[in-house]
Amino acid sequence: MSSSNFSDASKNNRIEEDSEYNLFLLASIIIKKAIFIIYSIGIVIVLTIVLLLLLPNKYTSTASILPSGSQDQLSDLKSLAGIGTNSNLNENPSALFPAILKSLHIAKALLSEEYSFHVDGKIKTLTLQEYFDEYDTDELVVKLTKISSFGTEKKTAVIHLAVETKYPAFSQALVAKYLFELENYNLYKRRSKASENEVYLAKQLGVIKEELSVAEDELERFQAANRNWRLSSNSEIIRALSRLDRSVEIKSSIFLFLNKEFERAKFDAQKDVPIIQILDSPSLPTQISSPQRALILFLVIVISLFLVVFMVIIYEGFKKHSRGQEKEVLNEIKNDLQNTFPTISKYIFRIKSQEKLI
Repeated sequence: MSSSNFSDASKNNRIEEDSEYNLFLLASIIIKKAIFIIYSIGIVIVLTIVLLLLLPNKYTSTASILPSGSQDQLSDLKSLAGIGTNSNLNENPSALFPAILKSLHIAKALLSEEYSFHVDGKIKTLTLQEYFDEYDTDELVVKLTKISSFGTEKKTAVIHLAVETKYPAFSQALVAKYLFELENYNLYKRRSKASENEVYLAKQLGVIKEELSVAEDELERFQAANRNWRLSSNSEIIRALSRLDRSVEIKSSIFLFLNKEFERAKFDAQKDVPIIQILDSPSLPTQISSPQRALILFLVIVISLFLVVFMVIIYEGFKKHSRGQEKEVLNEIKNDLQNTFPTISKYIFRIKSQEKLI
């Protein structure tokens, strides 16, 4: 056997001995400190259970809104290409609903409301200021945002909204208020091209109506001042009468045209306002949505177990290393394991011995 092969074999043997030593060392530390680990985990479990029991139950009310308008396949391709955003909004105006629901305008409307709902058979009146025990508007908006959630499904464009509070009926009332304010904003605040055209035509119609009234009054005064205007052959009277008649006729034609366009604009504006179609009304939750006590307790047990074992290993490792008792510890570990698990230990040592002979 060459020297290089001999050195490789010796290295492998040392690695096996080190791994064996580390394995038995860790096992010994865990066995010796098992009672401490169990007690530590037990204390953590008890404290976690107490804290979880102190946390209030929370309930989530949900609702969903169908998309307004139609969106064809071409508009979908445009959206994927990053173009045609405005046309997509026109085809599907409800795409703005989540942004409107998250707006400060809607938040302030919810904050200014006083809610009445049933709790354990009794009517409870509550405001969001009282619920959060907060009266700063900015902080209230932040807290309202935390208990509210809004989302849109990519495939169906259905909009979902949810609110989570300590009272099931209070969550339902807040979701209902969100929907009411969304519809109110949609009808009276949201402006489209059709509604802007309606406002413009209404102003112009008012102006031309006033001008027509003035022209008709002038014609009436002229006819009253010239009682025989029908039989008169005076050229000045005939010319003045023709001018006044023509002015009334022109303004009357303009008034009829604007009135027709105004009625059409009103119809277009009503048609252009996206109708809120409720798919699922605000639900009255009966199941607790949070805290998820079982999941939290499981995670705490797993994490605390790893942390406690890790801390014990680190502590014992430093202590043994400082005393220089590594070899003694190995023998002690082997003896402990042989006494505790004699059958398993014999089997392990037999396998190790056969590997070394090979």
